Amino acid sequence: MDWSWLPAIILFGVPAAILIAAALGKGLGRLAQKTDEWSDQSNRNRLYREGRAGFRRWLASKTGDGHAPGGVDETLVEAHRQSEAIHLLVEREIPKAVSDCFELHRMVAEITGAPHMAAIQHELELATARARVVWLLAHTVDFVDSYPLKYEDRGLLHNAILLRKRALPICRNCPVLELAVHELPLRCPTGTLFQIGEIQRAHC
Repeated sequence: MDWSWLPAIILFGVPAAILIAAALGKGLGRLAQKTDEWSDQSNRNRLYREGRAGFRRWLASKTGDGHAPGGVDETLVEAHRQSEAIHLLVEREIPKAVSDCFELHRMVAEITGAPHMAAIQHELELATARARVVWLLAHTVDFVDSYPLKYEDRGLLHNAILLRKRALPICRNCPVLELAVHELPLRCPTGTLFQIGEIQRAHC
């Protein structure tokens, strides 16, 4: 049998196979990267939906969630529920959470004798308190933005913008953590927004 063609097959076939394998590997790598990106986005969307659902459940536990009687406009009933919830959030729950968070930071600083707030920022209780305030603010902003009568109440519109543009960014990057303990003010910057009345009582 004539095997003279074998070297040519080896000479040209093996490099071709290597190139094909490399191309397939590169394509599969890109596909895997895209799959990871889609998975990450899907996970972010799922976590956001779960967070929003958790916020709504928490808020319902604070306000009560009755059912509208027959014949009543469900849109108006839902708007009334949202208005009560906005009062609760802006006038009680957010100010309390912000105040509790700051006072907890002050207390831990005093107990530990830390010279600077950065030294205690990773303490479990403090990290949890800050995360809770950010969670509450972020979902409140989302909740107020969904209120159908927001543009009919200047005070509510003012609060919606202030919470989104000032309170939430402040708490996401807490400036208190940059202070020495002896520099701590009476209230944190977000707490001051409520104390001096920049965040107004809701009139919806």
